Amino acid sequence: MVKRSKTSYIFTIRQLPITEKVGFCYGYLMLLVFPLVYHDYYFDITATKFMVFAIATIAAFSLMLLSFVIQEDFSEQLAAAFRLTKVDIILLVWLGVNVISCIFSIQMDISLVGENARWQGLLSVFLYVFAYFVISRAARVDLILLGVSMFTGAMVALLGVLNHYGIDPLGFYERIKDSQMPKFLSTLGNINIYSSFVCMMLAATFALFIFDEEKKRKGIWCGLLVLFSLGTFVANSDSGYIGIMLALGILFFLVWKNKKGLACFFAGAGIFVLSLFLYGKLQIVLAERAVEASGLTDILISIDWLLSVGAVICFALAVIYYMMQKKQLPKGYFHGITVCVVIGVIVVIGVICHNDSMAGFFEFNDEWGTYRGYVWSRLWRIFTDFSPGRILIGAGQGTILELMTANFDGEMQAVTNSVYDSAHNEYLQSMITTGMLGAISYVTLLVTLIARGIRYFQKNNIPEKRACMIFATIAVIAYAGQAFFSLAQPITTPLLFIFLGWMERMNRMENN
Repeated sequence: MVKRSKTSYIFTIRQLPITEKVGFCYGYLMLLVFPLVYHDYYFDITATKFMVFAIATIAAFSLMLLSFVIQEDFSEQLAAAFRLTKVDIILLVWLGVNVISCIFSIQMDISLVGENARWQGLLSVFLYVFAYFVISRAARVDLILLGVSMFTGAMVALLGVLNHYGIDPLGFYERIKDSQMPKFLSTLGNINIYSSFVCMMLAATFALFIFDEEKKRKGIWCGLLVLFSLGTFVANSDSGYIGIMLALGILFFLVWKNKKGLACFFAGAGIFVLSLFLYGKLQIVLAERAVEASGLTDILISIDWLLSVGAVICFALAVIYYMMQKKQLPKGYFHGITVCVVIGVIVVIGVICHNDSMAGFFEFNDEWGTYRGYVWSRLWRIFTDFSPGRILIGAGQGTILELMTANFDGEMQAVTNSVYDSAHNEYLQSMITTGMLGAISYVTLLVTLIARGIRYFQKNNIPEKRACMIFATIAVIAYAGQAFFSLAQPITTPLLFIFLGWMERMNRMENN
């Protein structure tokens, strides 16, 4: 790959058309600055992120449109930029359904802004669409932007790990109660949101560790794998594991016929398992400072012998597949080892599932998943009671709180000792608030772009482009996985649409 000096890169940026300069600045703002922004620490973290995202996105979208107008061939530029692809049409259909849902909402003022639902109203939907169009039409996607994303991700993850062990360099915990400290991490706030971000970074780094051909960067990806793995563990949020498992499943599918890819996959898996083993030991050594592990993380580190064996097996498989790739072992070993791997995975899953602490994971009731069982079952009742029109377009964005309090207020507080304004499942929430049409169009958008991203990656032979595409694609897959147990909010959801725009930008540039 050709090396570019700092001076030549800056010169290249200066030569960009005004439109692409806008996209360049917006991309760097969202991926370098946005995750680190805060105002009054955790006290207004959600509102601050929303305001920064809103102002930056509206400004960038407006400047992009203005840049088209002031160019001599603006009509041609505008026509080219807004030549709609299949993905664009799906996105606009999703936007249209959201508009209709808001107009016919059970409470339109709430659906418009969504202040009572982490700012997830119609305004946020427009912002997501604007962000997508700015990135997909004007951003400069390259390894520099990828590196910037990883740098910011590393800073966020590192701060979270330090926070977990009682180190607070930025003073986030100075004004909150000790009992609330385990619920917040880094510059993102709630541990579930932090987990959402870190699982995207971990999965994307895993992909780069497998596919990046540049040997010098392998060491960087290896170090970041350890850091993001620790970041995932300290989050104490099981939703992150769902995203990671889905992403790793897709990655395994992409490499299972490639011995070199399999070697890197198992090496990465070994690093992840070894990092979990390390985390378990740190929890013992730093017990007085560390936040107590919980959920799936606590269960896994309690079976430390399995982690040791798992790490050894993963690294052994990495060596074996590497030797097979170098033709130092007969080809017949491939199928035999594959069968052993499948059996080994089944045994590991069996050991974990037979752990007494796992009993609650397979018993769906109101308490399941920190009362997700209660919220999901009650929202499903509400949905089945909807009129046919409501089933199609939903009750309107941000109306979960109104629906739950109107139907189960007394029961909700008695059972959960809390009030829920979210389904803690993005797909269920989308179905309730924007109906079947909204949920289907949203899922179709994700699946279509993921499929296009994988197809682009498999067909393209340029290492830099392959790295950029697999990074964004796997990050989106990880987000889509953790969304089954998480919620949309103005902290990591904007990054989802940045990455969706990133993927579409690369596809458009390739087609042009």
